Amino acid sequence: MSFAMDRCLALDPKLVMRNDIEKIVILTRPVSNRNSICVLLHPYEAIIISLMDGTRSIEEVGGLWAMLTSKPHSYGVEAVMSVVNRFTSGKREHNDILIKVDDTNRRNIRQYNPEDFVIAADKVNLSERRLRIPHIIHYMPTLLCPQNCVYCYAKRSPILESDALSMERLREVFEELAGLGVEAIQLTGGDPMVHPKMLEIMEMVRSFGMAIELPTKLGLSREKASRLIDIGINEIQISLDSSDPQTLDYMVGVTNYHRKVFQCLDYLREIGMRVRINSVLTSHNISQVGNLLDYLGSFSNIFRVTLSPYGRSMWCHNDANFISENDLLRVQAEADKRIASFPHMQIIVGGIAAKPPVNFQERYDAWEARAQCSGNRDGFVILPNGQVTVCEGLYDHPSFLIGNLATQSVMEVWESPEAKALIYPDQTTVPDGPCRTCSTFVQCHSQRGRCWRDVVKAYGCDKHYYPDPRCPSAPQGALRLG
Repeated sequence: MSFAMDRCLALDPKLVMRNDIEKIVILTRPVSNRNSICVLLHPYEAIIISLMDGTRSIEEVGGLWAMLTSKPHSYGVEAVMSVVNRFTSGKREHNDILIKVDDTNRRNIRQYNPEDFVIAADKVNLSERRLRIPHIIHYMPTLLCPQNCVYCYAKRSPILESDALSMERLREVFEELAGLGVEAIQLTGGDPMVHPKMLEIMEMVRSFGMAIELPTKLGLSREKASRLIDIGINEIQISLDSSDPQTLDYMVGVTNYHRKVFQCLDYLREIGMRVRINSVLTSHNISQVGNLLDYLGSFSNIFRVTLSPYGRSMWCHNDANFISENDLLRVQAEADKRIASFPHMQIIVGGIAAKPPVNFQERYDAWEARAQCSGNRDGFVILPNGQVTVCEGLYDHPSFLIGNLATQSVMEVWESPEAKALIYPDQTTVPDGPCRTCSTFVQCHSQRGRCWRDVVKAYGCDKHYYPDPRCPSAPQGALRLG
């Protein structure tokens, strides 16, 4: 992609650029609708991007870089164009990192201080994928959930935890996270809104300047929805799998559930709360997607709908819930038909994959190009009692607990031997299976990683050391995951 020298470019405001002590990283901001990325930068690249403040042209940034490096103007422009070319084309994760700036989006451009990205040359380390400072934080206030969904993936608890972190300790943890530059706390569960002190907890998070990503299936009252606005939460995720009352009640496992959630959506529209919808597609509701989209499209405050195919649950699984690839294609067709009718509502259909590999070479190529696992690389999950795990789908599996915030600081957990051992495991401790003798064992774990959640789903909790099911060396015939 080529740009005129008078074109203004800047970092996409849905991304954030951070000094990670030994390197600079570009990361997806936690509360964003961009796909998650983590790109490592040399400090000079970060400084050049920081000079792209939305008002300077490529030519002007080149002149500044030439002045800073005491080099000719042509050298500065060439260096800037090299960065521009890297982050507007080429690798998938590099596309659209830099965006065109004009009067319609200039006010959204985030300003950076170039001095924040200076690192001594002998300290730069671009080989370490894992962040030195955690970025993505999930907090699970409770495992309690009053619903009984047919597709539930959560390890639900029937009662509120009695050993949960105290409010005093939570405040200390949130203060440390904010001090580390964490921008948002992403709530998960259970249903966070079941927690009796959830509003107080969210007020605490907001008092430290962090945003909140809140998903819920609970039918909120008008009063509680208004309180969220007062706290500073203007966006929420609601799970809704059907607009048909009977189907919805069946899928959630609660009689008359539809009345509460439909009323909740009306309340959210009245108060102007922006709403994201997540729908799980199963054999029970797949034929009703068109009607659901029409219903949701009537709400001007619903700005995104994600349709996710059912995936295997470790806690509540039924093969009958799976849908087919043809089902997904029909869902995509239903979504495409409504693009013009509901321009305010982005519709995302998940799970439509490329043609599955049919031989070892194709499996190998797909494996090498897999998305990076962010668990224990970009952040972690805080369980109700303060234990920290690497993935919300693994809960308290002992092999993936890396510390406990009831007694440790955030950085003590992040730098713990348990956390490091998952990134750099000792191959000699693998008891059996393909990983025990694999020649790429170290690279596999330290770089893109393997999905531990899928490993446990496919092979069982006691085979957590097995390879990712997508690995070309993984045992064939693993359970269907999605």
